[in-house]
Amino acid sequence: MKTMTSHELPAQVYEAFCSACGSRVEYALFLASFYSFGSYLEVGTGTLVRLDLDAVHYQKLDIARLLAEAELSLGISQGAGRWIDQAAELYCTRCRATFPKANARADRLCFAGKIAAYEVPSKG
Repeated sequence: MKTMTSHELPAQVYEAFCSACGSRVEYALFLASFYSFGSYLEVGTGTLVRLDLDAVHYQKLDIARLLAEAELSLGISQGAGRWIDQAAELYCTRCRATFPKANARADRLCFAGKIAAYEVPSKG
């Protein structure tokens, strides 16, 4: 895999409140038009990765292997954090709890804009 580079990608940033400690949690969901993408956050560094689920399916790629290669390419220590799917679960940096997005209190849109993130598989 080539060294990955960050891109400014269109996203909507939401806020919710941690179900464990009540702290504010911000998370980005990338706009994907009609494609199927997952947004992942590596909790140890806060690195955002956009996973192209269509490419994974059609190229018969292994998600765990892709994410491990992304960690290696980005210089993230394997096992130092954990990947979470921000479409389904959230991570609180204050209390370090991971909780289902469905349990988040007051989930609402903050703004839409460009967010720096990496794309897997890499397009470059």
